[in-house]
Amino acid sequence: MLKVAQIEYIKHLRDDEGLNISEIAQRTDLDWRTVRKYADSENQVQERPRQRRKRRALFDERRPEEKAQVPPYRTGALCV
Repeated sequence: MLKVAQIEYIKHLRDDEGLNISEIAQRTDLDWRTVRKYADSENQVQERPRQRRKRRALFDERRPEEKAQVPPYRTGALCV
């Protein structure tokens, strides 16, 4: 996905300077399909807020009775 400044530049070249899709593609070094997608779109471009990744807890939050139901983790070694 292009940055907002790049999309605004493409729209400027298309609307204000009157360049066609192939001229904009050559000037911006982008594929003509990408240029067409953004040059003729009517939507205002807005940056999407980044989603934060959820962190795992550093400790086990399960209750003791739930821990008893979970079998121990096997490492591949033989359990005695």
